[in-house]
Amino acid sequence: MPWIGTFQYRFKGFQRQPADHYLRPFYLEEFKNGKKWWGSKSGRYCVGSTLTYKLMMNITEQSYLESACLYANVRNTLQGKFEERMPLMAIRLPEILKRSRPGLAAILQNNSQVLTTPHDIHATILDAMGLERYRSDYKIRGADLSRGLSLFKPIPNNRSCSEAGIEPHWCACVAWDYVPQSEAIYKKIAEAFVEYINSLTQPVSGARDHDGYVGNFDSKFDGLKDYYQIKVSRTKT
Repeated sequence: MPWIGTFQYRFKGFQRQPADHYLRPFYLEEFKNGKKWWGSKSGRYCVGSTLTYKLMMNITEQSYLESACLYANVRNTLQGKFEERMPLMAIRLPEILKRSRPGLAAILQNNSQVLTTPHDIHATILDAMGLERYRSDYKIRGADLSRGLSLFKPIPNNRSCSEAGIEPHWCACVAWDYVPQSEAIYKKIAEAFVEYINSLTQPVSGARDHDGYVGNFDSKFDGLKDYYQIKVSRTKT
């Protein structure tokens, strides 16, 4: 569904083609800007006689994985939380880099099993280009390691989200607890949450989020249920 891609869903996309091989124009034409998808169910998954995912595999010569939609019901599940916080990323090392640094592939393979962030990807690119002198040595307060670490060097297994600069909302190692409605705190949290949201939206007309999207919650809104995530901080008094 190219009309709701990562950079197009509630965004404006690119003014110029961002890559040499960019499949979005092809898929827009193939799907007829969504008409094919919403029209016949029989052909929506194929390009001619070839399944769309097989076509993608043939083009990229790599495995194709359909990521869970961030606006679908799966987002409300535990697996959906992991999908949102840990998207797929694949790295293919250039042959010249593997020859010049023989142990690189093994280190990268080991680092695939530890906590990494986009800051590490930036540090890795600088490392690959021989530009490590431009790498930031910024550290989170109280951390022993820099926030951005090259994936071409061993990363400790005990690296924590706080040390890597990951906010609690995006931490994938957080434990989720179910609070039954019979608990007194259940109603108190709900009331406090609604009261706080109302205090923010009451003086604002046509409230919108950071990317300019205006929610439609008038009398015509027919949503039966919405899900919200609440982060509760507790301090000792």
